[in-house]
Amino acid sequence: MAEGRRVEQTIGFENGASSDDFNYQFKPELYRTFEQIVQLSSDIKKKLTKEQLSDARPISSYNAGHIDEAIDNWWKNL
Repeated sequence: MAEGRRVEQTIGFENGASSDDFNYQFKPELYRTFEQIVQLSSDIKKKLTKEQLSDARPISSYNAGHIDEAIDNWWKNL
């Protein structure tokens, strides 16, 4: 607002949000490298694992490619 930029007001958020509203804790064990994702995709296809792979990118990103055997689950839908 101080910079004169566009803002919006969403009903239910009249009091704003504070840093206490969202308690994020990074869990590195939930993330994989590119090489690990390629291997996991292959293992899922061969039914060598019960692990699941989730692709949380927006659908518009799939033009660049899709991760084989991944469950499409855009993060904003969570």
